[in-house]
Amino acid sequence: MFNTAVSRRRLAAAVTVTLAVTLGATTLNAPAFAAPAAGTTSASASAEAATVFPFPRGAEITLAGSTGFLAGDGTWTRYSDGATFAHRGGQTPTGAPDLMASTQPFESHLSNAATGEVLFSLNTQIQGPIGEYVGAAGSAIFTVTTEKKFLMQAKTGDHITTTPVTGLPADATDVSFFAGDAAFGVVDYTSAAGGTAKKYRALVDLSTGALTAEVHEIPKYISQEVVVSEKLLVWPEGSDVVVTTRATGAQQRIPVTTGGRSLKVGLVGDWVTYVPAEALTPEGYETYPLTARNLTTGDSRTFLAHATSVAGSPDGSLLVRGGTVAQGEGVYRIALGADGIPASTLIASTGEATAAVPLELVKSTVPAVADLDRSGAFPLTWTFSREVFGSLEIEHKASHRRVGITGSSFDKALEFDLQQPFNEGALPNGDYTWKIEARPEADAAGWKTWTGTFKIARKSQPHDYNGNGSPDLLTRDSDGMLWRHEAGVPAKAIQRGWNVYDRIEAAGNLGGSVDGDIVGRDKDGVLWLHKGFGYFYGTFTNARVRIGSGWNAYTILAGGSDVTGDGKPDLLGVDRSGVLRVHTGTGNETAPFAPVRKSAGTGWGVYNEIAAVGNIAGGPAGDLVARDRSGVLWLHLGKGDGTFAPRTRIGGGWNAYTQLVGIGDANRDGRPDLIAQGASGTFLYKGTGNWKTPFTAPQKQELLGGKPPYNTIA
Repeated sequence: MFNTAVSRRRLAAAVTVTLAVTLGATTLNAPAFAAPAAGTTSASASAEAATVFPFPRGAEITLAGSTGFLAGDGTWTRYSDGATFAHRGGQTPTGAPDLMASTQPFESHLSNAATGEVLFSLNTQIQGPIGEYVGAAGSAIFTVTTEKKFLMQAKTGDHITTTPVTGLPADATDVSFFAGDAAFGVVDYTSAAGGTAKKYRALVDLSTGALTAEVHEIPKYISQEVVVSEKLLVWPEGSDVVVTTRATGAQQRIPVTTGGRSLKVGLVGDWVTYVPAEALTPEGYETYPLTARNLTTGDSRTFLAHATSVAGSPDGSLLVRGGTVAQGEGVYRIALGADGIPASTLIASTGEATAAVPLELVKSTVPAVADLDRSGAFPLTWTFSREVFGSLEIEHKASHRRVGITGSSFDKALEFDLQQPFNEGALPNGDYTWKIEARPEADAAGWKTWTGTFKIARKSQPHDYNGNGSPDLLTRDSDGMLWRHEAGVPAKAIQRGWNVYDRIEAAGNLGGSVDGDIVGRDKDGVLWLHKGFGYFYGTFTNARVRIGSGWNAYTILAGGSDVTGDGKPDLLGVDRSGVLRVHTGTGNETAPFAPVRKSAGTGWGVYNEIAAVGNIAGGPAGDLVARDRSGVLWLHLGKGDGTFAPRTRIGGGWNAYTQLVGIGDANRDGRPDLIAQGASGTFLYKGTGNWKTPFTAPQKQELLGGKPPYNTIA
């Protein structure tokens, strides 16, 4: 027996027949295909001369015969003298030495590629007595009748014998026969005999027409490329090489990095070979060598810089169409040496050089400044001249925090989305460096490095304490620990000691930076500023700034919104007489509020909770929502001068909540939202932009973990 590993397609190309063909063995009237003269011996594949034969450019290896080899363009080259002959095209190897099958509408042929002899021809009309062609294997052609009977046609002496194929399930569909070796063909079919339609692969005994017990389930879409030896079956399945021990049915899978290319497989003794098919381009080859792996020891060797087709030879060697840098493009024989290890020899050349595509960074789309205020993905891309294996590291320069991709294969392009969330949330604002270290997929020593810089910029957002554009919620527990909460990110403990304050309020970027700040009022009525540290940390500077005393005059504080229209956040307070006071922001962290406060009106003592929510109605100035003691929530639209329009009723039932927080734009739709916290949990009210119905129905959030042990949120 011998191995074959030639891909097979359903033959549909027309075949030109120049002579009348009968059922008898007929030799084409072409002297070039005559057998060697008497007294001479055909050079075997393993004993060929050292001469390197020419091979057609752009052609693949189709058949490795006993006396020569066939190129995909129909050129037959004889080992003995290198003579080449034009062969009819559109033929497929059958697995028997030198035999090829071809078909055209209503007629199919089996011929000898070495001699040109047509062994026999069949009328394969679907309405005919033997039915339609469904494949060829060994020295047989297979057909199916209109009654769905599968028949094996072979020549015995001067006659064609018809043998029924047995062992196929009665419901078998999509049946096709193709090359195995000289003794066994391969048949793929679909059957629902087990209750569910599945695809199977089996062997058919070419001496009896009976399917053997060797049946294997396979994927629905799979190439008809199988290597059959006395002990093993080998075929590609996606990006795996499947090796089956025929005696036991045991299978092992060898995963292969293919880059989406089809695998070509072969056998040389106990060595299985595989290669992702990769043609030579004008720029050269890219990545994948032919690999031989010993199935007993696990030892592996690589041959050739690239390969595109493989054919098994009757002597157990392989012919491979590919190239090496040293010897160029052509056909190489892979055969076992005296030490039992495969070696490669060039036997035919196209005259073309084999050169590697140099690994270069062809293009990148890394901007100097990435504006992440826009919604949707913001991909950074790097395009290479070839497929690579490597890593990407992105470092935030101020914090030295790193994110990236490590140890991955890329199909010529690497993409990194700056908007994707990480385990600490989105990437914060600031300056970044990037570094790519990569090498060609199959070149462990060919590392190269590229570096660059960029900046992430966003506008200042209320409640964004780590500068990543996503609003955060601050809470304080009974032990005085301040926590930061961000959607999709575990709560982060920030600082201890915050139980010195009886009131904590998110105040926006009081110092003019893009990071949110916070103010706290101690029990003596002194108000303190804690500047946001930003970056990945989302913490606050340890050195607090004293704003001033007398702030215990207020029963309610509300901050984080610009109600005066100057672009700086203000702080509002309701005093004990019910007057709403506005402390205008200055943008100066050492004196964050103007020395003179403004009055925004009286009568605000009817409320027990006020939240500065930003321009919730779509106007230019910040608005307020306020809850009265009966649980009704009211909207006060800002005029832009620190005063407010008459109130509008939003709705009742808001006394179910203990605290209301203007969280900012939580869902990134450009409109500010409201967080409400109560005994039943945390709820998000999304802003609509419509002052008549400013919020959607509440959506419960897991932001605070369901049952938070917190006594303050801000």
